[in-house]
Amino acid sequence: MTDTAPACPWWCTDHRSGATVDDDQHARLLAAPAGSWVAILAGTGPRDRAELGYAIEGYDADPGRARAFARALLAAAEIFDRIAP
Repeated sequence: MTDTAPACPWWCTDHRSGATVDDDQHARLLAAPAGSWVAILAGTGPRDRAELGYAIEGYDADPGRARAFARALLAAAEIFDRIAP
């Protein structure tokens, strides 16, 4: 039996399987505070390009959580610089 699933790139730590191989997605989720997320995502097809995703929705009295989000975003941007064409 042949495995048709593509090999994950080095940055993929959270491969998402879909109904078909075309629906599969490589993902790297970075540690971010609750209420926010930072990720690198890409389909598994040869023409699928990686995308940098991030979001935050929140008001907070703790600047430490804002710094944690900023660190996650910086880490994702540094990885993205290495993989983007």
